Amino acid sequence: MANYHSLGIGALDSILPPIGTRRAPIPIWDESSQMFITNQYTSKAGHVYYLGIRVCEHFITVLHISLWNNWTYINEMEIYAFDGHEKVLVQKQKFDKEFYNENLIRQTTENMLYSYLKSQLMLSGSNADDQALQSKCKELVKLSYCSMLNNSQTMRMLESVSSLIEKK
Repeated sequence: MANYHSLGIGALDSILPPIGTRRAPIPIWDESSQMFITNQYTSKAGHVYYLGIRVCEHFITVLHISLWNNWTYINEMEIYAFDGHEKVLVQKQKFDKEFYNENLIRQTTENMLYSYLKSQLMLSGSNADDQALQSKCKELVKLSYCSMLNNSQTMRMLESVSSLIEKK
């Protein structure tokens, strides 16, 4: 059986504080959706908005998500590539009142990544087989759905996206 006493009440209270106490400034990782959750706020109309951020070694996906009543919507997606340790916006797509659907998100990410890579290959004078490129995009997107809890590269990736995660 695990020894919960070694965690200490102070550590747990800083992560999951009682009402009226501020939370520790630690990024929120949602294991079930395999993404960071950040920039949460509630509008005057009662809608909740937040960013979902998925990270892998090659790119970052930022999802603009909203909650209203029992419905979850995807409002916008952005894909960032790395230029050294800096992130560069390479694709962006807005949605019009689209219900959040993980299959749609995955497919849209693959399509956006494919479009970006295809255009960059063409601009650089290179060519790639469409099926091979689509297969590579599926593989890359799959990497962005991995758990950060068991990833040895977590801290290095967190440093690269800290400005997105900590944005207020």
